[in-house]
Amino acid sequence: MRYAKVRSMDVVNGYGVMCSLFTQGCTHHCPHCFNEETWDFNGGKQWTNELENKFIKLCQNPHIDGISILGGEPLDQAEDIYKILFRVKKSTNKPIYMWSGYTFEQIKSDEIKWKVIKNCVDILIDGEFHEAEKDIHLQLRGSSNQRVIDIQKTIEDNKVVLWNTCTN
Repeated sequence: MRYAKVRSMDVVNGYGVMCSLFTQGCTHHCPHCFNEETWDFNGGKQWTNELENKFIKLCQNPHIDGISILGGEPLDQAEDIYKILFRVKKSTNKPIYMWSGYTFEQIKSDEIKWKVIKNCVDILIDGEFHEAEKDIHLQLRGSSNQRVIDIQKTIEDNKVVLWNTCTN
């Protein structure tokens, strides 16, 4: 897998102090993307076992409230992301947030992508960024077409349940 960067203390992407992994490579290419430098699948750096162990150790720090997975498009490398997040989840039991340009419905119809979400992700911010729907007042998302989905409640209720950012 290729990645763009790791932030050991991120207070922008999630609630509280997060440990963030930015994946490298994206098929969406949303106009006016805030992270265009992560589109190239050949860019960034190679993920290694050594880095993965270091990332997990960073995530285990008691001052870290959760883990953020962004991109690029994390689900364009779904098998690799699954292996990493499965280990992170087992090692930390902290909430994992993921930003994806794919909608929940697209993810659910893809066996590999769905495996990542249902087994590892707590909060999914779904959908491509749309400049025409940009709203700087939204929490955790850039445009109003994107949703902040509580994955476990969605699975439990068998319908999309939006996460109430006001109470969390």
